[in-house]
Amino acid sequence: MITVGPDGGKIVTCLRIRPAGTLGTKPNYGLCWEIDQHIIWENSRGQTQLPLCPDRYLLPIRDPGDDAVDEMVLRAGKPEGVMA
Repeated sequence: MITVGPDGGKIVTCLRIRPAGTLGTKPNYGLCWEIDQHIIWENSRGQTQLPLCPDRYLLPIRDPGDDAVDEMVLRAGKPEGVMA
């Protein structure tokens, strides 16, 4: 679920992760997900629609269950000192 902006509350499906700067997005958005629908991006020149959403603007909506593994931890590794 998207948590901010004009599309806040919209349910989307994440298809694949994209690096910062994908399709002209600013690098300070960090990693973006390619999603199953276009959402509104606003900037100083107006609005455009892209099928991308920054990871930090998404909230998972599925119950991961007791035996779930965080996919990002598998990719990036667990930060030192983290006990979870």
